[in-house]
Amino acid sequence: VEPTEAAVAELRRRGQVASITQLGDKIHALLHAGRGAAAQVAPQLAKVLDDAGFRDIDARPAEPNLEDVFVALLQGERLDGEATRPA
Repeated sequence: VEPTEAAVAELRRRGQVASITQLGDKIHALLHAGRGAAAQVAPQLAKVLDDAGFRDIDARPAEPNLEDVFVALLQGERLDGEATRPA
């Protein structure tokens, strides 16, 4: 999506997004557990960006990487949607 920095700011305001990493011209968003499957949330986030005037949007689920696991554990979540500690 372009412009990437502005899209990151827009996505940070969404409740489903736990963290965002910008990888060059791509955005990698880690979702909070229990807020919907990535296959369902990706089109919703694409619509949010489209409605905000962004173009060239390609939103799709990705396999979690090692950094995603680390961030999820720090936030007390597991990548399968369960909590690792009480909220």
